[in-house]
Amino acid sequence: MGGGKETPRQKMISMMYIVLTALLALNVSKQILEAYIAIEENIQLANISESDRGNDKFDAIKEKATDKVEKSQKAIEIYKIAQELDKLTTEQIRLLDEAKIMTLIALEEPQITKLEEDVTIEGKKVKVDVGVITDTRDVTIDGAKPGLNKESVVPIRMNLHNVKGADKYDEGMRVMGIASPGSVKAPAEGDGFYGMRIWNSLNEYRGDIINLVCQSATVISKLEADSGKVGMKYSFKDPMLGQKEAKTQFISPSEIESLLEKKGALKTVPEKDARFIIDLYAAMCKNDFSLDKETGEEFHWIGRTFDHAPGVAVLAAISSLQKEVLKARSEVMIYLQSEIGGSDYSFDKVVGLARSLDPIVAGGQEFFVEIQAAAYDSQRDPDIDTKGQGQVISIKNGIALVKFRAPSSGEMKIEGTVFVKKKTGQPQALPYSTSVMVAPKSGSLEMPEFSLLYRNYGNIVIPSASGSVSTSLSAPGCQVTSTTFNGRKGFKVKPTTGTSVKLTLTGKDREGKSINYGQWTYKVTAMPNPSIQQTTISKSGGKITVKIEGSPLAANFTYINVECEDYTGPGNVIPGSALAKVRAGKRVGVAVKVTNSLTGEIKTVLSSLKVTN
Repeated sequence: MGGGKETPRQKMISMMYIVLTALLALNVSKQILEAYIAIEENIQLANISESDRGNDKFDAIKEKATDKVEKSQKAIEIYKIAQELDKLTTEQIRLLDEAKIMTLIALEEPQITKLEEDVTIEGKKVKVDVGVITDTRDVTIDGAKPGLNKESVVPIRMNLHNVKGADKYDEGMRVMGIASPGSVKAPAEGDGFYGMRIWNSLNEYRGDIINLVCQSATVISKLEADSGKVGMKYSFKDPMLGQKEAKTQFISPSEIESLLEKKGALKTVPEKDARFIIDLYAAMCKNDFSLDKETGEEFHWIGRTFDHAPGVAVLAAISSLQKEVLKARSEVMIYLQSEIGGSDYSFDKVVGLARSLDPIVAGGQEFFVEIQAAAYDSQRDPDIDTKGQGQVISIKNGIALVKFRAPSSGEMKIEGTVFVKKKTGQPQALPYSTSVMVAPKSGSLEMPEFSLLYRNYGNIVIPSASGSVSTSLSAPGCQVTSTTFNGRKGFKVKPTTGTSVKLTLTGKDREGKSINYGQWTYKVTAMPNPSIQQTTISKSGGKITVKIEGSPLAANFTYINVECEDYTGPGNVIPGSALAKVRAGKRVGVAVKVTNSLTGEIKTVLSSLKVTN
C-alpha cells in the first residue's frame, strides 16, 4: 500500500483508509466498554433487589424469634443461624468490594469517592458527581482493607460511567494475580492478589452455607425429638475443597449430583433437603479449568475471566460474583423461614371444594361432606405424577382432572404425587392417596320359592348394604362365619336343625351408627342324596363312583366301603372274584358308604348294576 509504484494520490487514499479503520476500531472499543458499563449497572440494581429479598426473609425470621407472644425456641435457634448466614455473606461482599476498590486504585482513577463539581451541560453549569463510588454510606479507600466502614450485605454502589481508565487491562490483571507469565493457568496466590483469594473464599462460602442448612435441620431434629431420644445430626463436607489436583470439569447440574453422591457428600445431609442442597451447590460451582481448543492448554477460571479484561469488565465480573452470593443467601433465608412456619408458596386464588366422606350412601342414611376453601396459584398450575394409574385430562385453576378405569370389584387404591412450585420456582412433591369402593356390575332377580339353605353346609350369602363400612349377619340356630367369594365379602351360614331360619342383616356407618337392613326367611332342607353313576359292571370287577345329580355345588365324596353279593371291602372297588358266580346279563345289588365333603354327613347309596362280559 506504501510501495514506490503508488502515486501521491494513491498514498493519500491508502493513509485515509488506515485512519478510518483505526477510528472504526476505536468506536467499536467504545461501544464494547459502554455495553460493560450498562451490564454492570443492571447487575448492581439486581444486587440491591436480591439483598432486599433476603432481608425480607431475615426480618420475618427475626420477628418470629423476638415476638413476645408467639416466639418459640425453634425460631430463636433459626434466627441465630440466619445471623451467622449474614455474617458469612457480609464477609464475601466486603472482600469483593475490596477487590473493586483495589482495581480502581490500580487504574489510577483521579476521583474514586463521591465528589461534586461544576459541569456545563447545554450551556448551563450544574453540579454532578464525578466520583466512581456514589454510595451515600461511609466508605474509605485508605488502609489495607478499603470498603464500607459498617458491615452490610448490600454492595457498594458505583457509577462506572465515571471510570477514566475504563479500557486499561494490565492493572486489572495485576490485581487478580494473572500478570506474570504462566499465571493465567495458575494465578498467583497471596494477600496482594485478589483472584485466588476470591476463588477460595467463594468455595468456602459454598460449603459454609450448606452446613448452615444442615445445622438448622440438626437443631430442629433435636427440638422435635421424643423425650429420651437424641435427634439426628447433619453435616456437609465439600468433596472439592482441599483437592488442588482435582479438576472440577462440571458440565451440568446432573453431573454435580452424581459427583456428590459418588463422594458420599449426601449421606450426612437431611434426606428431605438433599434436592435443595444439590441445586444450591450447583448454582455456586464453576469449572476450575477449561481447555483452549486452539492451543490445547488449560486455563484457570480466574485467568480465563480476567485475562486482558478492560477495567470496567473486571468490575462487572466482580459485581456478577456478588449477585451469585446474594442469590445463594436469599435461597437459604427462604429455606430457614420455611423451617419455622414461613410460607414458600404464593396463592392468589381461592375456590370452594366439597368431598363426601362416603362415596356410596343408602337411601335415608345420614352422611357427611367436608367443605373447605382451597387456595392456588393461578400462574403456576401443579404437575401430576399418577404413578401410571390414570390419565391426566386437564390441569386448570389449580385442579387436575384425572381419568381412571375401575377394576371389576373390590377396593381401588389411588395414589401418586402432585408437584407444587414454591416462590423460588423449585418444585415441592406432595404425595396423595385415597380409596374407592368398586361395586361389581350386577343385577338381581329374586326367586322367593327357592330361598333355601342346606342343612349342615356352609351356604354362602353375599349381602348388599350400601352406605356401610362393615356388615354383620345373624341367623339363630346357625353357625355364621365371614368369608370372601370371588373377591366379594360375605358369610357362610350353616343350619344344623329345623326347617327354616330367619337371616337379619345389619351394618355400621362411618360414625359407628348401626343400620338395620331387614330380615329374610329361608327354608332349611337336607342336601340331596348322591347316586351311583354306573349302570353296568364287568365280570372282571370295577370302580363305583357317586355324585349328586343336577347340583351346582362341587361336592366330593370319601368312600368308606362297598358291598356286592357276598363281598364287603374298603373303598369303592368291586373285585372280579365277587362276581365269579354271577352270569353275564344278570343284575347285582351294590351298596357304597360315603362321606359328603361339604356337610360331613355319611350316606349309604344303593343301586342295581347289570353284569357284562
